[in-house]
Amino acid sequence: MRAWSDARLGAAAGVFFVVLTLIGDLVAGSPPSFDDPASKIAAFYLHHHRSVLVGVILTGIAAALFVWFLSSLALAVREAGQAVLAVVVFGAGIAGVVLSIAADALTGALAQVARGGDPRFVRGTYQVAGFFVAKSYWLAALLTLAAGLAAWRALPRWYAWTSFVALPLLGLGGVAVKETGFFQPLGAMALIAFLALLIWVLATSALLWRLTPTAADASAVVASPV
Repeated sequence: MRAWSDARLGAAAGVFFVVLTLIGDLVAGSPPSFDDPASKIAAFYLHHHRSVLVGVILTGIAAALFVWFLSSLALAVREAGQAVLAVVVFGAGIAGVVLSIAADALTGALAQVARGGDPRFVRGTYQVAGFFVAKSYWLAALLTLAAGLAAWRALPRWYAWTSFVALPLLGLGGVAVKETGFFQPLGAMALIAFLALLIWVLATSALLWRLTPTAADASAVVASPV
């Protein structure tokens, strides 16, 4: 049986991350706006209790897959001779996913406390989760910057341009901190940044899939039983 290279395993992890993230975020329907009344936000979590928890489980699995994907990308960047950028890629990605997991944890908690909790507390917790998401986009922007610089120096240029296009969109997602409007947390700009991140992950997965296996990967393939 022919084994997949580490890069291809990372590419597959990236694709499954995108799939599970989309399902997990869409399963409960359209979430409330950041500036919605406390009663409306509490009602959403009360009426979508089960689907919110299912979504949190799916995005939790997606986060684990993202770490695998990220490790493969960092390894590819290091093997391209960009050791410092590989560290930045891994560090920024891990920090960003930690913030996203924290936001997910708050979301899961809201599905439980909304039943008998104070709607004002529910709204405040929901808004904190929104700021965690906004902060995660800064780390995602740093991740794409490091990946783009590495690609410009030692990887395909198309991937460098893909990363540089995603960079400002993610940065704008990070400054979406207004109380109302387009630039509110979890608002329209945050959605654009989210989609940019998913497209970038798919592009990165395509890059990883096409990379030539390393010597260690090749040895593993040869040693693998037929």
